[in-house]
Amino acid sequence: MHMHSRADVVDTVSRLFQALDSHDWRTIEGLTVDIVDVGYPSKEAGPARMSRNDLVSELKRFLPGFSATHHLVGGCVVDLIGDDGARARVDVCVTHVIDTLTPPSWTIGVQYDIRLLRVVDRWVIQGTTSR
Repeated sequence: MHMHSRADVVDTVSRLFQALDSHDWRTIEGLTVDIVDVGYPSKEAGPARMSRNDLVSELKRFLPGFSATHHLVGGCVVDLIGDDGARARVDVCVTHVIDTLTPPSWTIGVQYDIRLLRVVDRWVIQGTTSR
């Protein structure tokens, strides 16, 4: 199966956000390259180049701090770059829930810029930034 289309990139991006919400670390590992560039405003240490294992470890520490999260993905614009690159710009509405707070949830809007690489028959994430 060859994954050349924009729809295949959107599928990879959607799988990432679903895996984040369900704490499916194995899927996140399978969707990322060995070394990932990560930069988003809530990242305490700022932008970083980190190993896949370090990224997943950081997510394992951060996300279980919430009772739940929900990433609602929309407006994904994909640009294919050459034979094996892609860029996805996606708008995400993120709801964070902590049952012990009043109110128990807050929602933010984020725009992600995700760089992907086609490896054999699948797309993997090389880097992501947000604002």
